[in-house]
Amino acid sequence: MTDARSFAPQPRALTYSTGGAATPVVEEHAFPDDFASVLEHATVHRSTIGCIIPAYNEEESIAQVIEALLGQTRVPDVIHVVVNNTSDATVKIASEYSGPHEITTELGEQFTEVFVHDIGKNPDKKVGALNYGYSLVEGYDYLLGVDGDTIADSKAVEYLETEAVSDSRIGGISAIYTIDDKPIKGMIARFLTAGQRTQFAAFNLQNLLRGRNMAVLGGQFSIFSTNALREAMKQNHQVTPWVKDSEVEDSLLSLQIKSAGYLTKISPYARANVGGHDDAVRL
Repeated sequence: MTDARSFAPQPRALTYSTGGAATPVVEEHAFPDDFASVLEHATVHRSTIGCIIPAYNEEESIAQVIEALLGQTRVPDVIHVVVNNTSDATVKIASEYSGPHEITTELGEQFTEVFVHDIGKNPDKKVGALNYGYSLVEGYDYLLGVDGDTIADSKAVEYLETEAVSDSRIGGISAIYTIDDKPIKGMIARFLTAGQRTQFAAFNLQNLLRGRNMAVLGGQFSIFSTNALREAMKQNHQVTPWVKDSEVEDSLLSLQIKSAGYLTKISPYARANVGGHDDAVRL
């Protein structure tokens, strides 16, 4: 372990001559010759983000979801697509993005890697996929949960991370959602989707007016502190963050995070488009 004193200014002995023997003089505030190099090689901790995408029959949207993540100004450090109970081409399409990606953004050079996991028949459905994903990223500082039909604006991850890092009391932050109605066809489906958009708008406004304190962190596009998740699991004697026998897993986890002493917030800046509900699409 480096002694903190090694980074402090050290006295340096100088000499001057009066015609006889050299007399030492101590210059109290001189820095050692290698102090500049110490600063040059010092590193600042950069938070790490592991992204989880639980996906069930998302062949129409999964490519856009992954591309939106790879197009972020702050790219997640790893992206895990966890496919469960699927009967379409989700795995095949997502696998086209598997592997390492070196990306140049306005924040500089970034690296991420995409993994696709087909966990097959899973009785716990989305909850099982999320918990499987958590086991892959629990060592990261943050878990970014993204639904398989949610397309994020290019700065969404950057905004979520910036706010999360700014306050250690924050256990989770959700983006502001809106419904993407472009792929919805049919008058009835569009009418129902318009209703969903109105509900999302009212929900967002209500949370913003409450000082951005959010009752429920939606799974569509939210970032969670893994410290907060561990504390919530510990207090509730759970081995996974999401409870498989709960019909409202997002609501329960949000309550547990708050009970553990953390804040749940909605971002005023991060935005994401969410696909219309399946019931509306089928009509």
